[in-house]
Amino acid sequence: MPNIYLMCVMIILVITCILLLIMYYKHTIKIEYLKKQITKSENEKKNLTRNFEILRWNYQVNKLALEKNSKYKPNKKIRALIADYYETSAVVTNEVLTSMGIETEFVTNGEDLLMKINEQNDYDIIFTSNVLSGKLDGVQVLGKLRKIERFNIPVIILTTSKDCEYFLNECGFDDYIEKVLDVYKAKKSLKKVISNLKFIEINNE
Repeated sequence: MPNIYLMCVMIILVITCILLLIMYYKHTIKIEYLKKQITKSENEKKNLTRNFEILRWNYQVNKLALEKNSKYKPNKKIRALIADYYETSAVVTNEVLTSMGIETEFVTNGEDLLMKINEQNDYDIIFTSNVLSGKLDGVQVLGKLRKIERFNIPVIILTTSKDCEYFLNECGFDDYIEKVLDVYKAKKSLKKVISNLKFIEINNE
């Protein structure tokens, strides 16, 4: 009799364990499904955002083409190092800055930016996107730049994010510009972070 009772208990325990495993398996499948749906939704949102950015940048490129008769030159030589992961954005930034008489040099990731600063460190201004193609983002790059001995180059964040207070007050960037860059934004920001800088307009006939 005790053996029959023990067997019943063991059978009940086995059945219970099987039911728990089945429930756990179903729960795990449900969680994985939800994760996939969330990821899919996030990717769709990113794609929509990127498409909107592309439209804005294309508009800006066309706008710049119409404004090429108006150029500027600074009252002193300015060299800019720009880190940007996205080609269209980099093209716009280059068009704007070169039309203002500023020498430009580009990298696509934070690692290359840091390497250039460590090698020569003779730039007057640094622009960096918040999102870069390497392992470091713009905020992390700024943190590493601040640790370089005698580093005193102004660093401007150039981003699609609208969180100006975060980048200026929490991260410590010298200035913030929301993409897409244009001449007005560039002049205002550069004169803010570079002492005694002025721009003279040159009208091309």
